[in-house]
Amino acid sequence: MILNRSIDIFLSELRDLSNIKAGLHYAATRLSQHQVETFDLPEIARKYHSIAPSLWRVTGTLLTGDSEENGDLQSREDAEYEEDMLLEDLVDLAAEEESDAMPMDNTSPEDRETTKKLLRQRIQRDEILRVKTVTIMSICANSMNRRCNAFQIINSLFLNSVNATERVHGWGAHAGLCVSDQSAANLIDSLSKEMRTNLIDVCRTDQFALAYDNVDFSFQNPEPTATKQGSFRSMTSGTFIEMPWLDPEILRCSKELWETNPYN
Repeated sequence: MILNRSIDIFLSELRDLSNIKAGLHYAATRLSQHQVETFDLPEIARKYHSIAPSLWRVTGTLLTGDSEENGDLQSREDAEYEEDMLLEDLVDLAAEEESDAMPMDNTSPEDRETTKKLLRQRIQRDEILRVKTVTIMSICANSMNRRCNAFQIINSLFLNSVNATERVHGWGAHAGLCVSDQSAANLIDSLSKEMRTNLIDVCRTDQFALAYDNVDFSFQNPEPTATKQGSFRSMTSGTFIEMPWLDPEILRCSKELWETNPYN
């Protein structure tokens, strides 16, 4: 009876998590740069914790094997830490909280450093646990609703960025960690089209700089001979640098400066 009730609660929370209202549905063919840039794992963790608190807690408990330790993690999840705080800042803040609960005025510097070391290890362990919990819940949500794929799409982009092999990508897709190869190709096409449009818009404003760089490729022949030693190719790449603060009016003199400069 209790087990069935618990299962109903977990399934209900999982349905809410995989619903489009949760904001975790990304379309591979319509993926935008904004969606990629705004994807934030700590924010996703808070969303999971808010929408599916029971499932979040039971997943964390199964990962730690300790319900009390997971309860401590829950209380630290609710703490309002700044998102951009460095690890050492978090350690100092946690140390202050510890000292408020247990005054450390009479402790030696060595003891305080030991306490900070233990706090640092605890925070790092909590971060790893949080990532594991998000991963497991993302796989479950994607298994229930294939369109709930924000986590999987970001992972696919990462695998593409590091030139992961097709076999690795296929394994990740079967494990529920990323999307299929075809969907990954659609992601790149969608982002490329948007970037092309953005570049055209930037060029029309004259508020940009173009940085050129030489790129050399050496293609080695697997079986070199006297006449076929391989090939070498040189290319020039261009990087568009947006400068929205630049006033085009101040560039009107650039043509005259270029024409009158004795070094040209």
